[in-house]
Amino acid sequence: MLKSLVVGGIIGVIGLSLPMVSHSQTIVPQQSIVNATQPELSALELRQYAQAVKQLQIVEKKTQELMAKAIASEDLSPQRFMEIGQTRTRIGESSDKSASPEEIEKFKKALVKVNNVLEVSQSKQERVIKGQGLEINRFNQISKIIEQDRNLKQKYEQMITN
Repeated sequence: MLKSLVVGGIIGVIGLSLPMVSHSQTIVPQQSIVNATQPELSALELRQYAQAVKQLQIVEKKTQELMAKAIASEDLSPQRFMEIGQTRTRIGESSDKSASPEEIEKFKKALVKVNNVLEVSQSKQERVIKGQGLEINRFNQISKIIEQDRNLKQKYEQMITN
């Protein structure tokens, strides 16, 4: 859990985020649902969505592991990587007095590797979603629909744990 939080912080530090809506905020019902302000959501779409989210969780976990390895390959801990990144974000590209020039070089190399991991992850995420028969925009619409409906969220959570 801590590793997940640290790696999540890393993504924030470098100013990147995965393009998907948070998977913990999604839901899937079994019948056609109509909301006055949202488009209709079919049972099939909900199943497709739930399956995509399950697969996305696997991709996300692997991405976190690869980012941690990329950072470690430059002899930086995730915490130190975040510290350097936060300092550099606050003061821009000017020299960081809390990090040695050697650490800044390690940070830059690790950052390139992390960005590469994130690019690969994004394309995998898109393939997962499309592989379940959904377009990216529809996937994101479904996330919003589920997020706003407590009953759908409950049904989705049941589907995702099975």
